[in-house]
Amino acid sequence: MKEFFALPKQIQMREGLKFFSIMLGAAVFPYMAIYFVQYFGAFWTGMLLMITQVAGFFASLYGGHLADSWGRKKVSDLGNFGVLIGYILMTMANSPIQTMPMLTYLGLLIAEVMSNFFQPAFDAMIIDLTDMTNRRFVYTMSYWLINISVMLGAGIAGVFYDHHFFQLLVGMSLIALVTFLIMYFKFGETKPKHLKFQHGAGILSTFKNYGQVLEDRTFLLYTLGMLLSSAVWKQLDNYIPVHFKEHFMKVPFFGQELTGAKMLSLAILVNTVMIVLLMTTVNRWTKKMKLIPQYLLGAGLFSTGLFFTMVFDSVWPILIMVFLYTIGEMIMIPAGQVLRAEMMDEDKVGSYSGFLSMTNPLGTILASFMLSLSYFTGKSGVLTLFVLIAASSMILIVKSAHSRKKVF
Repeated sequence: MKEFFALPKQIQMREGLKFFSIMLGAAVFPYMAIYFVQYFGAFWTGMLLMITQVAGFFASLYGGHLADSWGRKKVSDLGNFGVLIGYILMTMANSPIQTMPMLTYLGLLIAEVMSNFFQPAFDAMIIDLTDMTNRRFVYTMSYWLINISVMLGAGIAGVFYDHHFFQLLVGMSLIALVTFLIMYFKFGETKPKHLKFQHGAGILSTFKNYGQVLEDRTFLLYTLGMLLSSAVWKQLDNYIPVHFKEHFMKVPFFGQELTGAKMLSLAILVNTVMIVLLMTTVNRWTKKMKLIPQYLLGAGLFSTGLFFTMVFDSVWPILIMVFLYTIGEMIMIPAGQVLRAEMMDEDKVGSYSGFLSMTNPLGTILASFMLSLSYFTGKSGVLTLFVLIAASSMILIVKSAHSRKKVF
């Protein structure tokens, strides 16, 4: 707690506000696909959610550009106001009087787009307000809080989602209003005054700006490594659930029959509880390590744990591997986030953050391809490709980090 209160007030307030926003968001957004399927069917729901993801990606790119052009605060304020409008529309569309699915989708689209729009400015704000002495702690604390909020949000959803959806949306709108007001009146501009950004705010200037980012070959190499790393992470949502469903051996477990679906829930629970209980402890053990060795240790443990999770089909070996990849996750995340900040051009932190946002949707596509590959090659093909992708990811990230010629 002493380290937390030594941080700049903006970071303290931001993390507190983010905690409540994510907690309520975790009680609503994972279930929106179920909501829309009721009204639009599976095909159109998939199309609508795809549109949301694509729009969010382009919003992130433009928001990253504007974070360097306008400054962090203006982008954050505009984004927070947009999220507030989106939540209000969703709330109005699901009042006790009537339900309007299309207005709900419009609100969701606005909220998601504007959330992606201001995220690069938030990322840049953290980098502006921290240095190498406290940045690792900030990312550790942030990841810890995210896991607590998601866990609490899942519990809230279990109690309130089915019969109190409107009240959840009211709560989200109130949190969004408080976040907007506090950030508008209490947050200042964090962009260093000495930074030089030579582009305007227009679309053409945005293309020119990202054209210059593309000329940074070292950062492109790093981005490719992060894309492959994202594909490794996405196996938790793609191949592993299918593996559990098709290959897991049902067994009695504390008086219950443990099926593949329940094994997946148990793995998620163990992972989340371990992070909540052990994240700060692991950070104390590793805070004196250099960045690259810490990242490689964490990524190696994480990838090894995931690999054998996809190999084993019985409960105790899988739980041991969940323990292993969770330890790797806790070691890797803070080092990876600090390394990410160090790889950016300090004059274009927002733009570089926006550019990196492409790794998430492209990683999802690659992970989905691996799932489709399993139909033709079986488990062996997926495992072989997984090893190649995980190893390539670590090699590219470390090689690009060394190319920056900084001491990690």
